[in-house]
Amino acid sequence: MERGLLVSLVILVCCPSRGVSQTIITQDPGSVTGTEEGEVTVPCTVTGAPPGPVRWYRDTGSGRQYLYSSSPPPPNERNDPRVSLVHQNHATDASIRIVNLTLRDSGTYYCDKYRGFDGSLIASGSGSRLSVQEKFRPPVIEGPQGRVLAGNAVALTCRSNGPPGTKFTWKKNNGTVRGEQSHTVSLQTAKEDIRSTVTCETTDPTTQQTLSSEPYSLGASITVKPHVSIEANPERVKVNESVSLTCRARGFYPERVNVSWVQQGGAVELAAERGENAENEDGTFSRNSVLNVTVTQELSGATVSCRVQIEGLAEPVHKEHRLVETDPKPDQGPEAPCSSSLFLVSVFLLVKLALLAAINAFLFVLLKLEQRRLKRVDAE
Repeated sequence: MERGLLVSLVILVCCPSRGVSQTIITQDPGSVTGTEEGEVTVPCTVTGAPPGPVRWYRDTGSGRQYLYSSSPPPPNERNDPRVSLVHQNHATDASIRIVNLTLRDSGTYYCDKYRGFDGSLIASGSGSRLSVQEKFRPPVIEGPQGRVLAGNAVALTCRSNGPPGTKFTWKKNNGTVRGEQSHTVSLQTAKEDIRSTVTCETTDPTTQQTLSSEPYSLGASITVKPHVSIEANPERVKVNESVSLTCRARGFYPERVNVSWVQQGGAVELAAERGENAENEDGTFSRNSVLNVTVTQELSGATVSCRVQIEGLAEPVHKEHRLVETDPKPDQGPEAPCSSSLFLVSVFLLVKLALLAAINAFLFVLLKLEQRRLKRVDAE
């Protein structure tokens, strides 16, 4: 009889009767969608199961990767910290929530039920496919690496991870660039644009939220051709005397500029004091470079040139100055009267002649009056 009871127990444990419910795992829906950096719920319902853990795995294509367990994980495994049960200790709901999604999280997720006393697998779900979509990010403007002269066109491109057909709105200084909905735009630049900014806007197709790029500074791409002048102090010098030459470069942008001095068309470079850039009220920059030269016999009549090279300009801007000697020639005689002296002499003579004519006219009038008086006397 004892032997019969033992056999009955074995049959009940190993071969459950048809009246005992079977474990059923349902993963519905079979596909879910999440967004990068967001969160998603992957469904799983377990019914008719004895006590024991539910474990989650992700199919990587080359095999299943352990993800999470409702009880302590198996040896040499650990739970993903981004994963948790939607309902703790729920009788049937074993769905999980995944946060901080990445594109690599895409795949098929399986919900498996295990026995508690021996850890054996009871049932496995059919899987639920997770598709992680890329987050719609603000657009980025790409512009020229070099510089363009004011008055020329600058081409800008708006990069976005939006779907095909995404429309763009370009704005310059917060004013819409009319008629531009392409991802590229060509803007005609001007000197005043060195303080201008351009932005590109797109609309998130899911949230309908408007996303704007970081402002693109046109000043980072525009070069204004500088005005270069040379001032000499004194303007004219003698041999063995010194002259201070100041090269003034004004109205250029950006800061990168090189000022150098050369003699006789660039044959000899001359050392000079290079000043720092100074920003003007209009946003352009200025720089002075001072060259002190002692005029020797060889330098008398020579030409020195100030050369200003601005980043973005293919050719430097030149300004020349001729060193002039004022020593008189040894054989040179006394200086001839200048035209101003002749003019003064002529004026003096004219005034003298006019004065003599006035005196003669006065004497003539007196003579006539005397003659009339004498005739009246004779008549009486």
